[in-house]
Amino acid sequence: MLVKWIRWLMGYVEFELVGGFPERFINSAVRDKINIWNIRKLKDGISADAVSEDYIRLKKISKRCGCRTKIVKKHGFPFSTRKYRSRVGLIAGAFVFSGVIYFLSSYIWSIDVTGNVNIPTEDILAVMRDVGLSSGSLKKRVDIPIVKQEAMIHLPSVAWMSINIMGSHANISIKEKIDTPGIVGEDKPCNIKAACDGRVERIETFMGTPVVSEGDAVLKGQLLISGVLENQVDKNVFVHSDGKIYAHTKRTLQESVPLAQTTAADTGKIKNKYRLKILGLELPFGFWSKTDETYRCEFYSNRLNIGQVNLPIVLYRERWYEQVCDQIQLTYDEAVKRADDLICCKEKEDFKDKKIITKDLEDREENGVCILTAKYSCLEDIGTKEIIEFN
Repeated sequence: MLVKWIRWLMGYVEFELVGGFPERFINSAVRDKINIWNIRKLKDGISADAVSEDYIRLKKISKRCGCRTKIVKKHGFPFSTRKYRSRVGLIAGAFVFSGVIYFLSSYIWSIDVTGNVNIPTEDILAVMRDVGLSSGSLKKRVDIPIVKQEAMIHLPSVAWMSINIMGSHANISIKEKIDTPGIVGEDKPCNIKAACDGRVERIETFMGTPVVSEGDAVLKGQLLISGVLENQVDKNVFVHSDGKIYAHTKRTLQESVPLAQTTAADTGKIKNKYRLKILGLELPFGFWSKTDETYRCEFYSNRLNIGQVNLPIVLYRERWYEQVCDQIQLTYDEAVKRADDLICCKEKEDFKDKKIITKDLEDREENGVCILTAKYSCLEDIGTKEIIEFN
């Protein structure tokens, strides 16, 4: 197979030899170390194949042997491309195109991230860019084990990561760590202690020995239900305590709202800035005038793609809106209302598992700031399990 490819690249001819002494012709060619093959007998001569360069020498040998040669067919690369010699631009374009494809294939065009749930894709790509893997990175310079190791250091919430480069595309697959809550296994003996201060309202004991009574005041960390039981033969048995201790607790939320507020409004003046990123190289378009803090920016990006293939070409557009700032003065009642709205939002998040019994609001003004404090009396389960340690 290799010999056939070499002959095709060099170019060879299929010729016929008639008259004279064909046997003497073949012997002379062998003696002069001229390779001919595919020799076939004809009615008045022979036909064979030879490299195009050797055919000129074979013509001289045929004359000495009284034979005549005639080319029947030409094969190979030189003859296939001869008809395109007048089209130099086409040939040059083909070579340039091949070179560009080879050049581009040595770079990473696009990157996607799979498996992330809580970690934003943008954060992962930013870390990868810092450790040497980004769109436009030269593939041979990406040391995957080192990149993985450094990325895992910067992403402590990732438990496992794999990086696969397929052609000009890189896939980053991750597995996030699962934050296991402080749950004590049911096969481990434990006590139930108070998670905060409170006054016990009622006790529901499913397993263990309660050591407090309804109406008792308890402090944070105080033992509520013991995991030590005394059996029928007066021996202590360690069990997994289980139960609920509902107590009245005190909670506080606080919010501050300045009376002097700064507002910003668009003037209608817009500045557009464009950048083109090709294989990691950013090229700004036009003259970039300076913008200051009176502008707000909206950022857009469009990646060039062909079908499902993302190309390493991204157009970035920044729209800068000029703004005018104005100072407004809230009345004290308006500031209290805003602070109360903020506290209500916190209340929904922080008190999901608590029943609010009473709520008292206290407001005051300090140095032009309205401070609103909400004091709550709640009913909640204050029990938290703690493993019994054996020395």
